[in-house]
Amino acid sequence: MMESSAGDLFAVPAWWDPKARRMIFNPTTIVMGMLVMDATSIAYASEDGLVFEATRDELDVTWLPVRSGCDIRISGRSFRLYFGSPVEGAPQIPAQESELAVMVGHLEGTAVAAEAVGGTVGDVADFAGGLVGPVFKAYSAIGDLRDARKRFTAVRTRLGG
Repeated sequence: MMESSAGDLFAVPAWWDPKARRMIFNPTTIVMGMLVMDATSIAYASEDGLVFEATRDELDVTWLPVRSGCDIRISGRSFRLYFGSPVEGAPQIPAQESELAVMVGHLEGTAVAAEAVGGTVGDVADFAGGLVGPVFKAYSAIGDLRDARKRFTAVRTRLGG
């Protein structure tokens, strides 16, 4: 399965649709990032920055019936995430570990990162390479709908849906 976990920490690639559309006509508006969670916290970051962070108690999740995705609501804001590329032409998982390190770097200071590495992300390259890098590299090599469904199921199981 294309995911990574270390203890309670769990990370998967995820695509965010900031407009939460039913039909996506412009794939360049999709944001590729990673969803990281532990027993109490959840965070999502892209190359552009931290998109959201919350405790799991603050979440309200609606599972989408198609496309292996969900709507996560936190304090009145909604985030539509997919666990596989939702449309042809959407951003792909970065092939370079340095690009992954940028995403991981945006998680520094979040509760989930503090839990993962004892207070800070610390050496971002080690965190990205050791926890997330293999996940993204493996997905880039085989990336198909079956893996998206497996990631969806893994996230749903961990969020209790």
